[in-house]
Amino acid sequence: MIANIYKNCYHKPIGSDCMIKEIKIELTEECHRQCIHCSSDAKKKNFSHLPFSIVQKIIDEAKELHVEKIVFTGGEATLYPQIKEAVAYAKENGMDVTLYSMCDPTKENINLLKELKNMGLKEIIYSLSYQLTRDHVITLEKLKDFFQQILSVVDLPLGFHYVITKETYQDIDKIVDFCFSLTWRKTYEIRS
Repeated sequence: MIANIYKNCYHKPIGSDCMIKEIKIELTEECHRQCIHCSSDAKKKNFSHLPFSIVQKIIDEAKELHVEKIVFTGGEATLYPQIKEAVAYAKENGMDVTLYSMCDPTKENINLLKELKNMGLKEIIYSLSYQLTRDHVITLEKLKDFFQQILSVVDLPLGFHYVITKETYQDIDKIVDFCFSLTWRKTYEIRS
């Protein structure tokens, strides 16, 4: 699967000089958000999950290619029924594990992130775009509390993902100010 993509794209033999350093695996289409920029066609109803056996196969092939990092995404990756098993399996196979998420700022999700860290999760990339493009109850102030818990209680590096669209470009200054307001050592980047 991955090996064939690698051969076709790079026309080099597979081995320790592999150019693929990171693989993103879209675990689920399930998501409680309705982001206008979603490239995954994620939804609240009629969603599907990637079978865990396929996740294992991708990780096994990634290991053969000396991939260093597995990134779990979705939909909302924390809603994947075997997220704990997926993180543990990637870690057992010697890979760093990153999670892209927009999970709700709840105590349950803080506990889940703690568990995932103990299973091998190395960093979280949180998407901020939704917060500024929809009517919702999650404010940046509430998220600030949540992020500070991730940084201090869960003790994981935290990055941010922000999709620039015609609806969000005017909020870039607000996002940058928000990120800098966290003044935590492990808050490290804004991706777009």
